[in-house]
Amino acid sequence: PPLRSLRSLRSSSTPPPLIRYPFPNPNFHNHWYRKMGHSTFVEAYRNELAEKQLLFQESIAGGERWSYDLADNSLTVGALRFRITAVGTHSPQYDTWLWAWANPDYPEVARNASRQIQSLQTLTGFQVFTSEGTEATSADAQDLAAMAVHQLNAHRRTGIESQMVGTR
Repeated sequence: PPLRSLRSLRSSSTPPPLIRYPFPNPNFHNHWYRKMGHSTFVEAYRNELAEKQLLFQESIAGGERWSYDLADNSLTVGALRFRITAVGTHSPQYDTWLWAWANPDYPEVARNASRQIQSLQTLTGFQVFTSEGTEATSADAQDLAAMAVHQLNAHRRTGIESQMVGTR
């Protein structure tokens, strides 16, 4: 199975052969990206993500140490603790994307939290959101993440502050 090939990267001393399409139906990727790549809503989600990232960076300014714990869906930066939802992972070596809900290396609690992303298939009609993964360039991965962050309703600055467990 394709996922075993990807997992073997971590456990094998000899690299596996390059697998151009480790997920089913490789032409499907081109179909969804051509349709979404130039759409207004993807551009809006890109801008929304950029704004959220900037606000988040401002809120953690000065935090020198950070860690995350997928077992309890949290990110700690300095004395601040945030609830997080894993979205997915991108492999630049293989140009692939694997959704967090499909990643067997993630704790079940993290996989379950990220399943909300699958509802994007109903909204967009694109199976990429319910397929375990797809081929994806870095730019594709950023677009997938932007759409997922929007769907998960990741918080703006006021939401980030309300999610803090610690204080500065």
